[in-house]
Amino acid sequence: MRVNYMKMSDQELLKSVQGAVKQEKKLTAIVLDHLAEIERRKVYCDLGISSLFRYCVDILGYSEAESAYRVNATRLVSSSPFAKKSMEEGKLSLSAASKIFGHIKQEQKRGDGVVLPNQVSKIIKKSEGRSTRQLDLMLAEISTVPVERKERVELNERILKKIEKLRKIYGERSDLEVLEMVLDDKIFEMELSKPKRTSSITSENPRYIDRAKREHIYARSGGQCEYVSLKTGKRCNARLHLQIDHINPLALGGKTEISNLRHLCFAHNQRAAITVLGQTKMDRYVDVTVKPKSQIPGKTLQGT
Repeated sequence: MRVNYMKMSDQELLKSVQGAVKQEKKLTAIVLDHLAEIERRKVYCDLGISSLFRYCVDILGYSEAESAYRVNATRLVSSSPFAKKSMEEGKLSLSAASKIFGHIKQEQKRGDGVVLPNQVSKIIKKSEGRSTRQLDLMLAEISTVPVERKERVELNERILKKIEKLRKIYGERSDLEVLEMVLDDKIFEMELSKPKRTSSITSENPRYIDRAKREHIYARSGGQCEYVSLKTGKRCNARLHLQIDHINPLALGGKTEISNLRHLCFAHNQRAAITVLGQTKMDRYVDVTVKPKSQIPGKTLQGT
């Protein structure tokens, strides 16, 4: 039943909105729980979609900014019980969770920088009550990642029109993402064209895929994931991180023949493995952003 807020007294209205905000925070946590399980199973792959982000935009109808917040927050709460609890209690906002995940991701990329669960807890506690600007400053202070060098490049109208055409091929991406995809495709082509020496060891390995087969698969796929959704008929438009997959796995008697090989993006390759090998077996290969101390051989993050 729809409530007529115009008939509420001032006190009733203020009390009502407080209850609504609490409910909103609980619902946000529930949405993130759903997204976490969808990501674990890679269910969106069955719709011809290659990422949780695209699923949020194309299917759930969030804007790209809203989707980025939710995907980052989902990955944070999935890997940190403390973050999950803080989100459920309304202490950790969606935007703060997204920023904290971005900070952790950058530290992990650094190689020797590792973020432990107790450090995540400290970061979250420090973030409470801070404005967006204050949180940005705090994360910058504790970061061990060097500031990236940025180059300003001016593109003329002719090049911008070409980038716009590429967007129709690669999907809605930023200018930088489109340029990166083009460079990746070119590098891949150059790698294929390099003369390679083969040995009896590689040629006898059932997993070995020779250059001729790789070139044939690339020509057939056009450098695009070959998965086509049985539900929607949509072909996945992913062009980054493509992998050659055995349709019928070697473990089940499949052969390394062109008819049994296909180009899949990382997500669809994982989904195929989950379908064939089972979720339980594949869970061990899922990336964990915040790692237990026992799994980490090396240095820990400084400054927290």
